[in-house]
Amino acid sequence: MSKYWVKSLMLLGLFGVSLNISSAFAVEQVDVNELVQKVSQKDLDALKQLEGMAEHGNELAQDRLGLVYLGGNGVDANFALGRKWLFAAATQHFAEAESHIAYMYEFGIGVEKDQKETLEWYQRACEHGHAASCFNLGVLYSEGKEAPKDMQAAADWYGKAAKLGLPAAQLNLGVLYLGEGGVEKNLAKAVPLIEQAARAGNAKAMYVLASLYQKGTGVKASDSEAFAWYQKAAEAGNWMAAGVISAAYKEGQFGLQPDAAKSDEWYKKFIEAQMKHNPQ
Repeated sequence: MSKYWVKSLMLLGLFGVSLNISSAFAVEQVDVNELVQKVSQKDLDALKQLEGMAEHGNELAQDRLGLVYLGGNGVDANFALGRKWLFAAATQHFAEAESHIAYMYEFGIGVEKDQKETLEWYQRACEHGHAASCFNLGVLYSEGKEAPKDMQAAADWYGKAAKLGLPAAQLNLGVLYLGEGGVEKNLAKAVPLIEQAARAGNAKAMYVLASLYQKGTGVKASDSEAFAWYQKAAEAGNWMAAGVISAAYKEGQFGLQPDAAKSDEWYKKFIEAQMKHNPQ
């Protein structure tokens, strides 16, 4: 199964901004992240403001300050201070900080790599509603690297992330239910999950959904639906879909009339998209 690792790069380039920050932090987050940007430009006043917010218990400021020091983002890197502030935020059950601590242990940033701590901190973050952490646990169990390979456990964690609205998790869980990953095949569960991810804009899910309509797997076979989803996937940047469309115009598939010009046009898009996906 394709690996979909959700770790967005924050302002620091080290850790991920949460996918589900509560509305209570919406205004506050803008202020804190503006301070982080200023700190990255070596603005000492901004650093003092950020430290002041952290010292007064603002968990978002504590989390971002921890990342500032771990990454040396406008300051001298200081792993001890980075850990201090991340753990201060985590003590308040701030899910982003818990996820960042897991990442820290997973990759040995300021600490020794620790499989047990990695899993425990991702689990805490997941339990506190951090969808990306639930997803990351699914990846770890499916790959069997930082956790014993366990596809049912992977499905369970993907399921938690899917319920929190993460399209990549919906796709991965759907693919497992197609019977391609050691989980009992269940098309009645697979198709809605994949479609949900596709409608949310996940290009890979669009491609998978198109293939289901093409083959009639779990849905009624439909050339028109298959081609429509391949087009959407290609427009969303999926290079494989562009290749399918090129071949379809060349060979007259999906009820299309053979059209060499359109086939060549889509082949160019296929090459361009592939190069973006797999740059040399």
